[in-house]
Amino acid sequence: MHQAVTALTQSLSYGKTVGESNEAPRNPVGRLAQVYEVARNALEYRADHLVRRAAIERILKRQVVFEKNAAKLADSLVEELEWARYINEEKEDEGTKKEIALILEKYLEVFNSGGINRDWLMGMASAEIEER
Repeated sequence: MHQAVTALTQSLSYGKTVGESNEAPRNPVGRLAQVYEVARNALEYRADHLVRRAAIERILKRQVVFEKNAAKLADSLVEELEWARYINEEKEDEGTKKEIALILEKYLEVFNSGGINRDWLMGMASAEIEER
């Protein structure tokens, strides 16, 4: 069995109460997101900041199809980044979400107008968010 799958199955509680640790996310979705990101990044080796930017871009491309509100999009983005362990829950605050929402508002206006390459635009937005 693949190492990532073995690690996942060993970390499952199978219905038993398990004390929280700093290593594992608090919910199964977070654990699956973390395993997915580790596997995905193993396939595409990049520097840490590029890995984080690529994850932001993937999430944005998927979420922008369903959500047009910048604040809700920022909430979803931060939540998924927490699940995948790119950011710490303790360090994330409402100010961070507001800053990301402001960045997204700027890009969503242009994105929805349709006059520019959307892939390039999502790359620019993800780079600015990662820098934040």
